[in-house]
Amino acid sequence: MAKLIPLEYQGMSIHANSEAWFNATEMAAMFDKRPVDWLKQVDTERYIDTLCKKNEVTKNHFVKTIKGGNTAKQGTWLHRKLAVRFAQWLDMDFAIWCDEQIEAMLTNGQTWQKHRTELSSITILRNRFIEQKRTAEGKATESHHYINEALVVNEALTGKRTAIDRNSLTLEQIAMLDKLEQENVLMLLQNTPYPKRKQHLFDLAAPIRHQMQITSISGVAL
Repeated sequence: MAKLIPLEYQGMSIHANSEAWFNATEMAAMFDKRPVDWLKQVDTERYIDTLCKKNEVTKNHFVKTIKGGNTAKQGTWLHRKLAVRFAQWLDMDFAIWCDEQIEAMLTNGQTWQKHRTELSSITILRNRFIEQKRTAEGKATESHHYINEALVVNEALTGKRTAIDRNSLTLEQIAMLDKLEQENVLMLLQNTPYPKRKQHLFDLAAPIRHQMQITSISGVAL
């Protein structure tokens, strides 16, 4: 499953994930119902069967059951193509809320991917500049020269001078990392001394870095 996203509806908690799947077991529990009672309805079975035929996939492409592990992951999970329809069976106001959450997730997902793509392009540009600059100075370029620049940006974001799994970052975090990379490249082009570059990057990322550190201390996976 993709990264879990905690959601709150009228004071009650449920979980979705970054691919807009919803924990139907949690959804149903809020209304004293069970996913199985909806899934076994004739209209539901017919709808899922038609959906599967149209997309040439099996039922588990839209419905999954998870046992064991993180309790938030346990239960029946529904793909977004079924989640709102299921929510309508539970409560109409709740269904509208679910639809709004899905729209926000998909929009955020597109924005996240945009920043991820920009990061890749900026990284290539940064590495080319480092190589060309060192070549002009008559110096060889080795892997640690690239790695050191990546690590200073990572440290500014997380407070740790280590590699980052960029795919695990939230939209806010990946957007900041994108901004940090851009700022660092600009300062490299301007021959800004390393201490000054580092301080600027740390100041820029301070709010998000502090939040990430608090989250890490609380035991919640980043």
